[in-house]
Amino acid sequence: MGQAKIVSDYEAFLSVLAAGKCPNCQMELEVMEAEESGNGFRYKYACGHGWQGIMLREHLKVRESLKLKSKKPGFGLLVKIFQGYKASGDPRLPEGVDIRMVVDREKNEYHQIVKNNLTGHVLHEEHEPLTEHKAKPPLRSRKA
Repeated sequence: MGQAKIVSDYEAFLSVLAAGKCPNCQMELEVMEAEESGNGFRYKYACGHGWQGIMLREHLKVRESLKLKSKKPGFGLLVKIFQGYKASGDPRLPEGVDIRMVVDREKNEYHQIVKNNLTGHVLHEEHEPLTEHKAKPPLRSRKA
């Protein structure tokens, strides 16, 4: 309920401004002074009234990834596919990497392409039979 009042009040305020009138006294609008600071701005009108506002800026980064697994009873994992964003521990890759990985046990295939997420430059590419692929052990089990 409170939000609807704010929205309608703001709409009325904008209508008066669009008509060229001061929102406070309805006199002809003449801006005498305009000032902008770091995150706000201020107007002074000829009638003596003024208006202050703040600017809000928001930046969002949306990253997506897709992970699919296909299993067969009695056989286990048949196909595993991963495609999308992954964070990188490398400080030279602050925007992470884009990975496309396909592990297919039925066809005995392993494919992986790793690209710089910022430039699209291919950093690593592998295409080999799955039986010849040497996977890295998880970080927690590696010896320093």
